[in-house]
Amino acid sequence: MRIVGLTGGIASGKSTVSNLFKASGIPVVDADVVARNVLKKGSGGWKRVVAAFGEEILLPSREVDRPKLVKMDKWTKPIVVVWVSQETQLMRLMERDGLSEEDAGNRVMAQMSLDLKRS
Repeated sequence: MRIVGLTGGIASGKSTVSNLFKASGIPVVDADVVARNVLKKGSGGWKRVVAAFGEEILLPSREVDRPKLVKMDKWTKPIVVVWVSQETQLMRLMERDGLSEEDAGNRVMAQMSLDLKRS
């Protein structure tokens, strides 16, 4: 079975693409949901990650620093990047979350740019 990673920025259309995959009969596993459950503080997964990577993998709250674990290309090939223009991303985010343009822009700017993700 081929495993494909799906990534993209906030309001870029990842859920839309995921739903298209599902509608085409392609199994989809939401790694974010799985990771949140597996890495809950004190869980077996949390203990294994800390054992493997040491205390430096933890945030001050003792939660796993998930961005430090992001190395999906180590386990999945290829990675599909959902890309839209920043204008589209802003419009989708404002509509979806009821945000002002300024607030939506701030959220988009706090993330890795889609251009950088797709390169």
